[in-house]
Amino acid sequence: MSVSKRQEPVVDRMVLLLAQAKYTAAALADNALDSNDPIPDDAILMLSRDLNSIRNYIHTAYEPKFSE
Repeated sequence: MSVSKRQEPVVDRMVLLLAQAKYTAAALADNALDSNDPIPDDAILMLSRDLNSIRNYIHTAYEPKFSE
């Protein structure tokens, strides 16, 4: 992956955080399946909003001139 020197540490950190988030989400799903106890609706809504915010920020970083 080729990114600017300024973005390199930020992208590296984001890759690490997203990997950790995926592992955590897998554990969340596994726990819900094992106990047959889904997480509450308000938690799903909060997590979904956060994921959408992250997606929007990444999109802005990809096409900053079109995101204004």
